[in-house]
Amino acid sequence: SEELNIKKKTLIAQSRQNLADYLACHTVTSACHGEPAEYSITSEKQSYLANMIMTSQMAQAAGIDFKPSWNATGQVSTYDWTLEQLQQLTFEIEAAVRPLVSKQQEMEIQLTSAQSLEELELVDISFDNIYS
Repeated sequence: SEELNIKKKTLIAQSRQNLADYLACHTVTSACHGEPAEYSITSEKQSYLANMIMTSQMAQAAGIDFKPSWNATGQVSTYDWTLEQLQQLTFEIEAAVRPLVSKQQEMEIQLTSAQSLEELELVDISFDNIYS
């Protein structure tokens, strides 16, 4: 029905927003830059980190002196990072985020396959009980 399809789309959008909210409220702890520190895992930060790595790689390949920078949550960026440290952080963030993205994809599959409004209501689209 039209109502069912609208409700599916609404809940799918909400599950994506719930994931974004979860990522915004959580960090990953990494010692990639010396002492253990907390690092943001939002989509925006992941994109920015990927861009910093790509820029560093391009500079390295072109023989250009480029100092990569990054920052722990709540800290100012420092320019003493290495490409290897940035890559290690990327892998650690990916390890934390990938299961969450998979969970959101599972939610979406459950929502899409629901045959009734009642079935839709049974799909848990929260991330509250993750790793707790």
